[in-house]
Amino acid sequence: MTITLQEWIAIPDTPLGEVIKKFEQQNPDINVELAPQIPFGEEYDTRMQTQLGAGTAPTIFRMNDDFLGSFSQEGVLKDLSEYTEGLDKSQYVEALYDFGTQEDGTYTAWTVGVQPRVIFYNKDMFAEAGVDLPPTEYTDEGWRWEDFLATAEALTVPGQRWGATVYQDTGYEQTWSINNGSETGIFSEDGTEFTLSEPEAAEGLQWVVDMTCEHRVQPPWSELQQDDAEISLFASGRVAMVEAAFSNNAQLQNVVTDFEYDIAPIPGNVAQVNEGSLYLYVIPESTPQAEADAAWKLLEYMGGEEAATIFAEGGFFVPLNRTAAKAIQPEPGVSPQNMALLSEAAEHSISPNFPPENASLARQLYRPQLDAAYNCEQSVQEVLSRVKDQVDNALAQG
Repeated sequence: MTITLQEWIAIPDTPLGEVIKKFEQQNPDINVELAPQIPFGEEYDTRMQTQLGAGTAPTIFRMNDDFLGSFSQEGVLKDLSEYTEGLDKSQYVEALYDFGTQEDGTYTAWTVGVQPRVIFYNKDMFAEAGVDLPPTEYTDEGWRWEDFLATAEALTVPGQRWGATVYQDTGYEQTWSINNGSETGIFSEDGTEFTLSEPEAAEGLQWVVDMTCEHRVQPPWSELQQDDAEISLFASGRVAMVEAAFSNNAQLQNVVTDFEYDIAPIPGNVAQVNEGSLYLYVIPESTPQAEADAAWKLLEYMGGEEAATIFAEGGFFVPLNRTAAKAIQPEPGVSPQNMALLSEAAEHSISPNFPPENASLARQLYRPQLDAAYNCEQSVQEVLSRVKDQVDNALAQG
């Protein structure tokens, strides 16, 4: 039997490619065919929506987690509960396993891994400034927002470098709003209301904005407009700390040549979570039962210890399997060394599961308005309150 896997990354010569080969060796009756790669973005999303609607989607495909809620409601994704019943859930990272659960009790996606968001920091700059290093464990002890700010102030050298940068990373909206006490972050749990404009959420974003506008420890917004600007600033020694998904580590290892860096947890406040970037796979409802059974066999293998160890050792992502996640080890003499933090960060990761189809339209409405706050012209609360009705109306059209 042949099943088809759709991805937006190149699979050959990657840990995922190795996992597929091992799976086929152990299951000679199943052939995993790779669909032509479609890069992540609008083309991938459009193709996915068209194929789901027409019932012509590949057997398994990777899905942008933003779409999971809406497609689950439409009933075009297979309920995997028939396969997950009886699984020992304790073997999995809870936050990753639970993401596939929908409000109606169905289970429509299998998360095989996550790239958690962390703080990358320049160890040499800490030593030069005589500043204590951040915690190595996922704790807010000595690493709350005020501690993060004090560290950024101590590391800032006017005219030479900034202490930190946060808000270029799009996941910061969810992370910093929830860590400031917002229950849901950007949107309400049912996806019908724009909750980023509520005080707890807006104040979380304002705290980050004040790093630039009040404390002068973060680059001005004008310095962060190019793609990967924050990574370039960090790599060139112009920023001492940067919040980013751990997936940026591969790039950093290629471009950082003259200093050591490591990783620390996102600082805590009311809460201490981070929005992770998920490796999420689904099976279309239109898939014939025999093919769906074979597809699930591959997905379950990806979540098992053997495959997850390959993912972990290859630095692909923090895998779903808890034992393998804790086994992630640093490469001797290569930054970062605090790789043990990743499994803890995965346990504290969150990912929005937005039901509305118009979440992307909502972002197009409010994100440009935030420029006025980022440029220190108006408060976050002012700009988000002004656009709230428009965003709520966009959500209501979903």
